[in-house]
Amino acid sequence: MIFNGGPVDDAVGKGRYLYFTVRDRGRAGDRQFRPGLYRMNLGQIINETPLDFAYAADLVTPEDHDGDAISVTVADEKLWFGVTGTPGGVYRQNDTFVDEGWLETGRIRLGTMEKKAWRDLRLLGINGLLGTVTAYANIFGTTSPSNWDAVVSVTGGNEDAVGKLNVPCPSPSTDLYLAFHLQSNLACSCSAKMIGYQLRAVPSPRRTELLEIPVLMFDMETDRQGGKYGSFGNAYRRFKALKALEETGATVSFTDYTTGEKLEVYVEEVAYNRTASPSIGTKRHGSGGVVRILLRTV
Repeated sequence: MIFNGGPVDDAVGKGRYLYFTVRDRGRAGDRQFRPGLYRMNLGQIINETPLDFAYAADLVTPEDHDGDAISVTVADEKLWFGVTGTPGGVYRQNDTFVDEGWLETGRIRLGTMEKKAWRDLRLLGINGLLGTVTAYANIFGTTSPSNWDAVVSVTGGNEDAVGKLNVPCPSPSTDLYLAFHLQSNLACSCSAKMIGYQLRAVPSPRRTELLEIPVLMFDMETDRQGGKYGSFGNAYRRFKALKALEETGATVSFTDYTTGEKLEVYVEEVAYNRTASPSIGTKRHGSGGVVRILLRTV
């Protein structure tokens, strides 16, 4: 009901856990697969959904194997599972820790889809750490963590360390993936242990650009060939059209013919500095001056 990575051939209960075979889809760390088991916690549901239990990868064969784990049982308080293939065999849960293991995070985006400038990563191991814990980082998360960039390590006598993220994250990005490589101390039958990590970043959204454009706006104007055009009230009508764009916030295309740059902008502000004198007579025609248009890129 919960595992869709492949067929499940056998299962056995031990304590509050249910152990089940996953053929060759057991996880050995670093995104490597071997014959092995998963375990399901029958006392912990997730997503507030009945029969949706927490589960995780568990035991695997100690080396690469072409066969499949297809049977599992409990004897002498230990797990045993059978593996097909050549050579096939039966594997028993060991009393000692494995030499190494991997812990991966999911996608980290700090609750926003905006780009972040990832600063540093603090890694904290237990006091008197036996072994080594190394943190790796990547902005894509598509390859095995061992191919990512190592950021910081902690070991005995140096259980609290900070590493910079400028190598795996040279420019702002929306997401970050982390993985932790735990290596045991060969001098003892013990395991490396970490308390946690702390990630630091600052928002780095796309910065908008402000452009201030002065525009001549008169009722009667002359083009560069010397031709005159326009009509009374023409300047005011164009000014009102700009004010309408300012009020609605609609985007328009802007082309800078001196540089060839083409941008999508909206009108942030319009200011009209009238310099033309009104005409003489009972009908006060004439309007014009310099309009300062403040544009913001999107």
